[in-house]
Amino acid sequence: MFTILFPTDFSQPAAHALEYAVSLTEKIGGKLLLLHAVPVPLQDPNTFFKASEVYSKDEAKAKLDALQRQLATRVPCEAVLKIGHSVTEAVDLMQQSVVDLVVIGTRGAGSTPDPLVGSTTAGLIEKSPRPVLVIPAAAAFVAPQRIVLAADLRETNRTALEPLVAFARLFGSEVLVVNVSTRAGGLPEEKSVVALQLEDYLGDVPSSVHVVVHDDVAEGLENFVLEKRAHLLVLVARKHGFFTSLFHDSVTRKMTLHAQVPLLALVEG
Repeated sequence: MFTILFPTDFSQPAAHALEYAVSLTEKIGGKLLLLHAVPVPLQDPNTFFKASEVYSKDEAKAKLDALQRQLATRVPCEAVLKIGHSVTEAVDLMQQSVVDLVVIGTRGAGSTPDPLVGSTTAGLIEKSPRPVLVIPAAAAFVAPQRIVLAADLRETNRTALEPLVAFARLFGSEVLVVNVSTRAGGLPEEKSVVALQLEDYLGDVPSSVHVVVHDDVAEGLENFVLEKRAHLLVLVARKHGFFTSLFHDSVTRKMTLHAQVPLLALVEG
């Protein structure tokens, strides 16, 4: 059964993203796996553990169990409580369990700044062995009729795009492959070849290739997504440097936190 992992911190952005994850699980006919990681507090060297840690864990378990019971009336749902860093525990759980997709919320533009939200989301994208779907605070669940695939037009293997193809087929989506360049002019021959290869990988999914010229890659991409009224933005997270093939870290963080549509980060195979 298709399994969606949903790490939650019980915040409002997480609650919003959870509704998206549940709706997606219902559409797919899959299972939801909730994860809450209780942060490890700084330890007093004279004590084995602090009472506050015990209370925190007990309170978190009660919240998680209540949430699991509530969601189980809509979709098959399991819950896991861990002690540790949320990204580390999520990655460990993916290695121990069958997980097909990770869904996580983020506050997005205009919200109270919280570097932990940005670092958790970015860290999960960087380290996850599974695709990560990031849900902005303003995004409601809609069937993605138009999907934008941001492509650096470096060679990408077919395996990396399989989740995108599955999404597009499930929802009957059109995929717009876009390359944002800071230089005017047509695509170099080698990039044109890769563009044709991407269309071949997409198979029977309706697709087209676009080139956007903009001096700011993230802004150019965001403008294209809004102009085309896309419902989903897809990036390939290359493991040799966090999205260095497309954005440097600060721009990637900007896209993750400020995106107005869900962002699906695929894993390079």
